This record gives sequence, C-alpha cells and structure tokens, in this order.
Amino acid sequence: MRKYLHHWTTPILIPCKGMKKPAEIIHVFRNLKIEKYPYAISHSSITVKFGASAPATKDTEPGERVYRQIGQLHSWGYTKITGPNGSDFRDIDKKYQDMYSEPMNHNNILITVWPMDNYPFITTDPWKEVNWGEQELIENYEKFYGSRPIGNVDNGSLMNNKSAPLKGVVEHIFN
Repeated sequence: MRKYLHHWTTPILIPCKGMKKPAEIIHVFRNLKIEKYPYAISHSSITVKFGASAPATKDTEPGERVYRQIGQLHSWGYTKITGPNGSDFRDIDKKYQDMYSEPMNHNNILITVWPMDNYPFITTDPWKEVNWGEQELIENYEKFYGSRPIGNVDNGSLMNNKSAPLKGVVEHIFN
C-alpha cells in the first residue's frame, strides 16, 4: 500500500456546530461535490472514528455514511436518526461516554474529509484505494497513540481481499 493522503489531497474541515438537523451534513457534501474520500469524525478534538465513502447508488448521496452515523446522536433532539444504518455509532457514543463521562454532542463534532475525486489512482478500482486511505489514517493513529480510535474495531483492511489490477497492466493487455 502506498501512502495515499498526505501528498495528494488537502483535508476539508466540516464543523457540525450550529447545524439544526442531520440532513445538513448531506447538503454540505453535496455542495462540496466530492464522492470519493476517507474521513475522520472527532468530538472535542478526540478522533472517535475513521471511515471511507462508498460508491453512490440511486438511493444514496455523498456524505450519507457520515450523516447516518452522526445523525444517531441524541443531541439532534427530535430530528435524530433512529434507523439501523449507522446505528453502530450509538455504541461509539456509549464508549465515549464511558471514557469521558459525557455523551457526544453534534455541536462538538468535526468531520475531516480527504477528497480523492482528482486523485491519481493506480488501480482499476478507485474505491479500494479510498479504503487504503482510511487504512493509512487508522495505522498512523495507532502508531502515534498505541491504539485505534474507539469507533475502529478493525484496521479498515476488509477490502484488501478484493483484487484490483493496476491500471498500467490492464492498459498493456488491451492495447
């Protein structure tokens, strides 16, 4: 795995402070016009989770994973999300509360996004490389802090079992 993020993309910071409903997160991502990205969710300067976008479908939009996770927080009041998608973030909130004696509040959430839409992908599967960006973030965090964030039980390597040929190999075969 090559180093993905540090030389090719500048992170975008999205504070949730002042947002009235979780759907505002989707609007921010829509306005940014980014689809491929790893991200970090931090609360009060503590990184609680790294993740990565997934291919959009006719039923999803960029930012939907982040929206479904952060939208689970009780601080949204009656607008909070209650469905099963992203419900694991409730467990992350519980772990955070056990560790820091307070629940997470969306007004203290900062989303950091590393856009990769213009990234020079080297394989035929850009989503695999977005996942590698997430892995890089988790690995760097673990090296620095000695453990993963509370929301990353594994190191994000699930997609490593899926093959993706290098672009140059495919181009060579079919030229």
